[in-house]
Amino acid sequence: MIKRIIFDIDNTLIDWKDEYWNSLKNVFDELKLPYSNEIRAKIQYVVDNYEDGTNITYTEELMMNAIEKELGYKLPPEFFETWIHYLGLCVPEKAADEVVYTLQYLKQKYDLVVLSNWFKKSQDERLKRLGLDKYFSAIYMTENIPMKPNKEAFEIAKGKYEFYECVMVGDSLKTDVAGAINANMNVIFYDRNNLKLKQDEHVMATIHKFDELTDILWYTRLNIYQIKICAKFA
Repeated sequence: MIKRIIFDIDNTLIDWKDEYWNSLKNVFDELKLPYSNEIRAKIQYVVDNYEDGTNITYTEELMMNAIEKELGYKLPPEFFETWIHYLGLCVPEKAADEVVYTLQYLKQKYDLVVLSNWFKKSQDERLKRLGLDKYFSAIYMTENIPMKPNKEAFEIAKGKYEFYECVMVGDSLKTDVAGAINANMNVIFYDRNNLKLKQDEHVMATIHKFDELTDILWYTRLNIYQIKICAKFA
């Protein structure tokens, strides 16, 4: 039986919009640095490729080294903190209703936690601004633990529970689905883009809307209950 649900953040709990990358301009303006679409593209390239297997965890040093290497010049020491601050402001006006209502319901029945590949300060701020932090008993950021899809990330996120008592909910085939499967953890794929799963990507379920979670988990509990009843009278 599922006891703990582990949620991804970006494009699972909170929509990530491409215009959030525009926050970079605020950083460069504040620090009085030259800025262009080419600079934005280079930094976005570094972030998008940070999880290519070269890096094990998120650190300021590794991220800044990668960005400065791509740009070809050094950035001021305060760049990172300023950038993380502005990223923490990148949220919608409010959390999606279906996310709030679903979390309210699930919190009554499960232990809810977060596992996200990013820096803690900005993600904590985003969850807090939308009032979502109150639903989670723990928030795991891979700034100080191995990042998804490393098995160690899921080992930490499962806490006191067994892998089979947990389910990962996320939108990334690379980090959420593949990582959970590798850790022998249940996974619910939040398919926002109608992607096709590979034959070896065995998931508990695929959802296309966040509030479908309640039905999926209810049916899972019902099936387990029916199996126990059948076994009792067999």
